[in-house]
Amino acid sequence: MKISDFDIYHLPPLMGMFVDYLEDECERLLQESPQFTELQREDHELMDEYPFLNMITDSNGITKALDLNYAETEALAKFCLVEEDINCWKRLQMYLLGIAHAMGIIELLKLD
Repeated sequence: MKISDFDIYHLPPLMGMFVDYLEDECERLLQESPQFTELQREDHELMDEYPFLNMITDSNGITKALDLNYAETEALAKFCLVEEDINCWKRLQMYLLGIAHAMGIIELLKLD
């Protein structure tokens, strides 16, 4: 099996477990970041204050037209920015974790 045979949707069971481990490890590391936890707090506050945001993030999607007032439109814009920041932090943490693992593998492969 070649690396090109893998994709995120068709992983062998052991590799799928490793991806789950990586996601959990990234989440654990992110929870240690005050900036990240502040973004999560802000995200949850917006969702609590503006229930229509839950409908947007629901896996069923939007099931009816939204008629938003100015404050709700501002909240939606803020929510999108916060969500993007959260996702950026997650991608960066996954990248850094990947680098750490790659460096470990390189160390193991070094020949003296």
